[in-house]
Amino acid sequence: MSLSEASAALLRIQRDGGGGIAEQRAAEDAFMAELARARDPDEIDRVLATDTLDELPASLKSAAYERRLEIGPRTPAVLRGYADHLWLHGPEWDEKAEALRAEADRLEP
Repeated sequence: MSLSEASAALLRIQRDGGGGIAEQRAAEDAFMAELARARDPDEIDRVLATDTLDELPASLKSAAYERRLEIGPRTPAVLRGYADHLWLHGPEWDEKAEALRAEADRLEP
């Protein structure tokens, strides 16, 4: 299974609202396992881009952004995308979001 396939399966479960807790947990575990194996930043970018309605669980989407930044490159677009995601999840993330935006600003010519 690829990261894209794991993401699609998880989003299907999220959208259908079916399957129960065990199926949801198994899909989340599969997503995290594929994310840990991911080596291609473009693959993670595609997964993040497919979540247009912000349906992935916040912890998994944050993990995807963290992995994307880990394998690089750290681009202003990715940093701002992650900052935007964090802004949606409460003031406890504001400091990290601001740091990501500042880094994005420093990277721009």
